Amino acid sequence: KAAVVVICILAALFALTMSVEAYRTKFFQTVKEIWEDSVIYTYFSEVNEEGFREMEPQYIPEGYSEVSRVYMEDMFGIVYENDEEDYISYYQLLAVDNRSNIVDDGYTEQEIKEINQGVATISIYDNGYIGIYYQKGIYVYLINTNKLEMEEIYYILESV
Repeated sequence: KAAVVVICILAALFALTMSVEAYRTKFFQTVKEIWEDSVIYTYFSEVNEEGFREMEPQYIPEGYSEVSRVYMEDMFGIVYENDEEDYISYYQLLAVDNRSNIVDDGYTEQEIKEINQGVATISIYDNGYIGIYYQKGIYVYLINTNKLEMEEIYYILESV
């Protein structure tokens, strides 16, 4: 009888653990629409703004310093510049339900790369501008720069 009671308790604990884990799993979907000169990413999720946790990049290339910082309810951004007025803009957004991001598709070269369980779309333009759309879990990172080597871009993405 004691063994039956122990098995019932273990089964109940297992079921409770499974239901709590199922409760934590949130629905999340990204829809990508391609228009004439842009790409629209729209998010559908059960995530709310209370879950936003800002994450600064741990790597910024030498010579760049912070010039501005923006906080909003579900967005965080930093702009860095160096002495030559080259810049890096970094924005982190929570992919809340029905939010959309529009990204220009007038690039001349594009690379898609998996980095740290996320997918980065790196778009390079004729004028040297580089736009990065990086989605990792429930967060979207938009990084723009006018002058960085690809290796430095990878280091920034890996540091998020």
